[in-house]
Amino acid sequence: RYILQASRRTRAKELKDEFDAHIPSLIKENKVNTDEIKHMQDVYSAIQNSYSPIRSKDWRNLNKFNLTYQYILTLPMSAITSLTEPFFILSRVSPKNAIFGGIDAAVNTMRKGLRTILPKISKSRAEREFNSILQGFDASLSERLSNISGIDVPRRFSDRFFKTILLTQVTQLSRDIAFQAGQRSMKEDIISLHKAEQAGVETRGSQQSKIRLLEMGLVDPTQTDIMEWVNGKRTDTPEIVRKAMSKFVDEIIMSPNAVNRPLWMSKPSLAFVSQLKGFTMTIGNTVGYRMWKEVFKPLSKGRIPVEEAFRYGLAFSLIAAGTLGTKALKDTIRYGDEDSPWDEKPPKEKLLMPSWTVIYLVRVQFYRVLLNLRTLVQVLWKLFLALLLLGLMTLYAL
Repeated sequence: RYILQASRRTRAKELKDEFDAHIPSLIKENKVNTDEIKHMQDVYSAIQNSYSPIRSKDWRNLNKFNLTYQYILTLPMSAITSLTEPFFILSRVSPKNAIFGGIDAAVNTMRKGLRTILPKISKSRAEREFNSILQGFDASLSERLSNISGIDVPRRFSDRFFKTILLTQVTQLSRDIAFQAGQRSMKEDIISLHKAEQAGVETRGSQQSKIRLLEMGLVDPTQTDIMEWVNGKRTDTPEIVRKAMSKFVDEIIMSPNAVNRPLWMSKPSLAFVSQLKGFTMTIGNTVGYRMWKEVFKPLSKGRIPVEEAFRYGLAFSLIAAGTLGTKALKDTIRYGDEDSPWDEKPPKEKLLMPSWTVIYLVRVQFYRVLLNLRTLVQVLWKLFLALLLLGLMTLYAL
């Protein structure tokens, strides 16, 4: 817990120093306006959980009680729902890497379980590499859930509660799957790019590898220390690779924060309303935006992105099927042999319910466009009313 808090404060200080260094020159060149600076300041305050804080101690305590109550009410079976979360990895890597990544993660989980009985079992290289990033700590799950609205739920309660309902174990397994699959894909792309550089010929595959590596944050992926790590000559993971994998895991097993969700969700006074909705918004802003950019945007220009459409189609098909399966499993636990309300619904309605997730992901990306259209409609409406009022006044004068 203290390591996580210290690392977050250190990163916040780095952001502040970078902000103070660049903003004066941006203001001088008229590249930012007052509203943008104010928004950046609000986001920075939200990162530190100091955005629009609640002053009243009694109200803060009431909010903590309400959030704790919501956890107990809504999350007991969330571990079952989270079983479909690793399918998002299929939108970023090939099925082969996803399957082998799942196998590696399962082996790591098994070794970790055996270590509770036989503590002398050494950690494998895959385990050490996963533990080298922040997401490898169990405590990071508490950061993911118990502080998503700027209000700290007591850590002692949250840690035990998440472990009791198995959400900690499932989430760590999902993160490990994303890490192992992403690392396999990263190594393949680095090798492909390195071969193309040695041959002096840039192929379509090497171009795509370079784009994927840039998205992960690797600007120079064929530098010496990274190539030594890829070829197995270096046992420790380079710092740049750890940062890239940490970013990749966060984009697959998402954690709501002040950057990837609407700013109003960081207000503690609205925590009771927005507590768990941040996950939906984060998925929409991350996966939905990527799908909009890689699939729907090329389609609007007349190009059919076959590979990208297949990856997203496979991912969301499995998510929809997994959602139906986890729903049936939860109803079996709740209702036993009795028919649940879900069982009484027609098959067509059952199939449509998971589809709303995909529809929502796309809809979130239209939201910003609709805001601009809404502003335009409001201006035109006001102009129409003004002209109508002017016409009525002219008729009255006549």
